Amino acid sequence: RLILARAREAWADRPVDLTDGVKVRLQDGWFILRASNTEPIVRVIAESATDERARAIAESVLGEIGRWLA
Repeated sequence: RLILARAREAWADRPVDLTDGVKVRLQDGWFILRASNTEPIVRVIAESATDERARAIAESVLGEIGRWLA
């Protein structure tokens, strides 16, 4: 849950939807961080016009989370 709180802070300058996790809208797509209710994990889901860009968004978000946890 700390990751979701940090995500709200980190992307506060972007349109954020907190309905089901932390969903952040970007110019060319979006991503959502969702905590599992049954496992100690956070899922990262990204969508964009291309698979490559969606993958790049997800990898960027995962890299940012990795820096928070380091």
